Amino acid sequence: MSPSATQRLREHGLRATQARLDLLAVLEKTHKPMRPQDIAAKLDADTATVYRSLNALVESGIVRRLDLDEQAKFYELERGDDHHHLVCNNCQKIEEGRICEDDAWRVARL
Repeated sequence: MSPSATQRLREHGLRATQARLDLLAVLEKTHKPMRPQDIAAKLDADTATVYRSLNALVESGIVRRLDLDEQAKFYELERGDDHHHLVCNNCQKIEEGRICEDDAWRVARL
């Protein structure tokens, strides 16, 4: 992970542990929201450890928790931008979009 990740953790009052740096590196590389189980699998780590790290990172504002599914939470790096996520009802694929600046959307059912 880049030195900026270490600096970012320290600026938010967190220790720059290897586990946190590895977790941030996974989120940085994927550019998509991820479930804790998927992060743990990529890191070959215990899911409970990943959850603890994610909770600390969410509380500090480094990571964002998303409710994209009723059964699972997803996590992504907080990038300071406003974007939306579209979830396919059939395959559950998640796509990110930066379509508007003011959340002036309505939902059209097909």
